Amino acid sequence: MDLSRFAGTAPHRERWLLSYADLLTLLLAFFVVMYSVSRVDNNKLGKVRAAFTDRAVTNSAVIERAGDLPVPSLVKATSMTDAVSAQIPENETPGSRQESLPTTDAGEVGASALLTQWFADTSVVAGTSEDWLEIRIGSALLFDSGSAALADSTQLRFLLPVLQASTGEIQVEGHTDNVPVRKRKELRDNWQLSTERALSVLQYILKSNPNKYSPPKFSAAGYGEYHPVQPNDSEPNKALNRRVDIVVTYR
Repeated sequence: MDLSRFAGTAPHRERWLLSYADLLTLLLAFFVVMYSVSRVDNNKLGKVRAAFTDRAVTNSAVIERAGDLPVPSLVKATSMTDAVSAQIPENETPGSRQESLPTTDAGEVGASALLTQWFADTSVVAGTSEDWLEIRIGSALLFDSGSAALADSTQLRFLLPVLQASTGEIQVEGHTDNVPVRKRKELRDNWQLSTERALSVLQYILKSNPNKYSPPKFSAAGYGEYHPVQPNDSEPNKALNRRVDIVVTYR
């Protein structure tokens, strides 16, 4: 049998493994960080709940929205766990409560359980597809009302290891509800507010560790009130629409 026609093709047969490995690594990094920050102390938990109380948003509403997003059921544990955990200083990990993780006989971590555990107490929501990971953060956790200046970077700080593990492009998207902003010199409308908020988050990420990120892979966009996740017909829904989305592509 003449095998000459197959010469030079073997090295390319498993090229798909590179993208697949990147996907698994990114997902694992995300779930490990989510588990780490799920250990919430009373002070931080109170702060998060206060943010919801001001805007009449309940935990159940956040969980219900999380259910709308596709979430992978399982992700295999690897040595990346230690690498990601090492990037999070112990004194920056909220609380000291330890939770046991549901596992299968194959040593896989239940991703859905991890996400539910974390999302029950925050307005951070995540979803995945074959091509991207989306992290959705309620504006109440990042900004004061009507402001584009970053007021609290806690949630972003704990997401940095996930973003650092990415080899794809990262887009930061700002969104508002349909309530017009109070016009002033620095902010004219919701378009500008959403764009400025996206830029504030993007700049924080890049400045956190300039050596870890490639600026050409980043972009920022503001969508104003025109990409709501819920109708703007109630205060709880408006609070869900006021958000910043971080979309990470796998390649």
